[in-house]
Amino acid sequence: MNADEYTWDDRYPDRALLRREIAAVTDAFLDALFSAFSREAVAGVYAKGSTRKAWDSPLDYVPELSDVDFHVLFADDRPGTQYFGSVETGIAMQRALEEGYIRRIAYPIHTPRVQLVIANDLHRQPHFIHSVSETVETLFGQPYPQAIIDSTKSLAATRDNLLSHEPFLRDLGEHVADKPGRHLWEMLRVMSWRVGPTGPRILELKGVPFLDAWGVNRTTIVRMLQNSGEHDLAVDYATYYLRGWRYFLSRRLDSETARQAILAGSRVLARGIAVAQGSS
Repeated sequence: MNADEYTWDDRYPDRALLRREIAAVTDAFLDALFSAFSREAVAGVYAKGSTRKAWDSPLDYVPELSDVDFHVLFADDRPGTQYFGSVETGIAMQRALEEGYIRRIAYPIHTPRVQLVIANDLHRQPHFIHSVSETVETLFGQPYPQAIIDSTKSLAATRDNLLSHEPFLRDLGEHVADKPGRHLWEMLRVMSWRVGPTGPRILELKGVPFLDAWGVNRTTIVRMLQNSGEHDLAVDYATYYLRGWRYFLSRRLDSETARQAILAGSRVLARGIAVAQGSS
């Protein structure tokens, strides 16, 4: 892979315009959320992920492939299904979100891929650890807590997560085989939440502290993987996102770039499984 592929130049949309669209969808999300639920019902809303980190290269944000993560903590600690148990509630909120975004951005470069997470459910998971606070923005309510790191707990969760990709990787060929043309985007989306965390998880297993592995953007993760001796993994990790960019810029017409991204992503997952198995 050529070094210039890591440069955010005029082949890509202006970062400031993309950031503006993310800010617009953030405002639209908050309006939509509070049209569905009272402010008293919500203890906190937090924006997380790649949109809250620096974008040093195109690796750090891929439109509609990278998630715009919103974690909502409800004041009444019930399962999330009890809040969104009604399809009508979900539809009404989706309509408000979509219309709010279009009202703010008439001619968007992209429609940010919003990911709603009910924080109450997430916090009940046995291996849950709060995110690095510097990568989280409090949009409403109580401040986001500092992460309390139990290295034994974190490493166990990291191994389990990496190993959990085995069934997905085993069946990936079958699921890709029947995806002509634009439908390949479905596979890139399904892979994205698996590929992204694999980089910092491997770094953790190689001895990088939790805060260092999870507090940086993907450009830095690639450099850290290279420094740890994982040169092939670093190339595959970068390729997944750079080919994802090309596919987006082609308006999802360049199927070959999508195939290259899927192959690179599969190698990232396979390496993650191997590292986890070797660290047990």
